[in-house]
Amino acid sequence: MKYNTNRNFLTDEKVSKVLSESGLDKLLSSFLINIKKRKEVVIVCPVGDLKELKIFSYYMKKTGIAELADMLFVYKKGLEFIELDADAIHIKEKMPLGTAGAFFAAAYAGYSLGYKIIVVADVNVFIDSKKSFSECVQLAKEGDAVVFPRCIPQEDLNPQKTVSYTGVNGFAFYPRAAFEKAGFHIPYTWRGGDDFELLDRLQKANLIHKNPNAYVTHPRAGYTIFHKIAEKKKFYPYVGGIMKSFLLSGKNSYLSYLKFILWYLFYSFFADVFFDRALTQAIVNAPNFSLFIPQQEDKESVQIKKIAAKGIYPLSLFLRFLQTIPMTFSLLLTKKARVYTDEIILKIPRWKLLFGLIKATILIPWNFILALIALKKGREKARQFIYPVKPNNAKEAIKIFADMINKNLYNM
Repeated sequence: MKYNTNRNFLTDEKVSKVLSESGLDKLLSSFLINIKKRKEVVIVCPVGDLKELKIFSYYMKKTGIAELADMLFVYKKGLEFIELDADAIHIKEKMPLGTAGAFFAAAYAGYSLGYKIIVVADVNVFIDSKKSFSECVQLAKEGDAVVFPRCIPQEDLNPQKTVSYTGVNGFAFYPRAAFEKAGFHIPYTWRGGDDFELLDRLQKANLIHKNPNAYVTHPRAGYTIFHKIAEKKKFYPYVGGIMKSFLLSGKNSYLSYLKFILWYLFYSFFADVFFDRALTQAIVNAPNFSLFIPQQEDKESVQIKKIAAKGIYPLSLFLRFLQTIPMTFSLLLTKKARVYTDEIILKIPRWKLLFGLIKATILIPWNFILALIALKKGREKARQFIYPVKPNNAKEAIKIFADMINKNLYNM
């Protein structure tokens, strides 16, 4: 892989200047350019897995999408640059940005480099065709709104019933004006919550255009509390992320504060059920906006076993919540529960689960008081952040975010 030496397009000097002028040099460090010709459209992706990156790049070239757009990849701190099938700008994190920070940095980098359409995509999401990609680009240019393809879960037996248009990171096509009006992803949640929060802002600003002719496929992960408990090192930061997003968006909607209380009660209930100190810590850290990655314990309370390639998925978040109740009783009675494509296996004695359920139920009033205290503390902390982050205030927001990470490096 070689640096591009064509001075009419992107060069290493120009990217360095853009990162410096935009303030992104505080978050992103070394970079590598391999672009033969700069285009109007850029696909931006955070990268945490090099194998997934290779598959994604190959797909972009095979479908011909690489002919229509440049690509910009933000590598997770510690990953090395790799050679790809398609042209791309490769940039490394200077510090651990988390998924929210990486999506913010990638989108803002694409914007700062002057691209007209910034396509935000997770590295394991795939759009169906070059034709669909072209159509979405054209719609984004014409309407000055964010174009959303249909999002289809790849493991679902009934994909037409569970299709959604909520993938802000699933090949969403952003014209520059969308970021100027509604803002970028909020980096402060670090992991998780930024996607729901950004979707809410785009909806309120009437900046969403749904394209039913295009679709993307995406794998599901961590979709029940039991999946999160089984992989706490991966998913507990997302618990904190969603709660932080409610504290930030509560500035514009008091409904978000109610959601914060409900999620606080939900997660604290299961922290008490399973005597899970790491989950408790994730909840407690959220109002402080401190970052936390728990250590994966040798003995987990539950184990997840994949037993089918496809399954039937609940149609709404509320139904997902209701499904938790029969799953919990199934674990109590048989030590097993079936959900979607997986089997959940209880790894602790049933008497301990029963004791935990009784304890957690008794503590609900106390946890409600703690939730109110956490809400008050979190609201005060949230006021210290620039929100939403737009091009005109991004440099200051980046400094705040970088300082937040540096203060929390010991917790990662």
